[in-house]
Amino acid sequence: MKQSSTYSKVTIDMFLVQSSWTSIFLGIMLTIAVVNMFINGMQDQLVGGIFKSAFVSGCIYMFVIGIFSIYFVPHFVGNGVTRKEYFIGASVASIGLSIAIPIVVAILSVIEKPILNMFN
Repeated sequence: MKQSSTYSKVTIDMFLVQSSWTSIFLGIMLTIAVVNMFINGMQDQLVGGIFKSAFVSGCIYMFVIGIFSIYFVPHFVGNGVTRKEYFIGASVASIGLSIAIPIVVAILSVIEKPILNMFN
């Protein structure tokens, strides 16, 4: 039986934890976008989409989530993971998250377009 490498376990764990944080972030971004659409719609102004606002704030979010991931080092090292394995796992998880966020936001943007067209 082949054992999976330690950094793949770190990658999966970090990706799942950061994805749960990201779901909260995307929920807040969606709420802000809906409120912004409502306010701009009431004032007959041009309504922007979620993709634009999530693109700008997503960079800051990824910076903050990178700082938060540093606090996982003692947990993993205390459980026998080397710092090199943690670095590789956290890097791959961050790359996966930086690919997943634009895909989810693009899907939300596609769903958002018909809704915006109903009000314009």
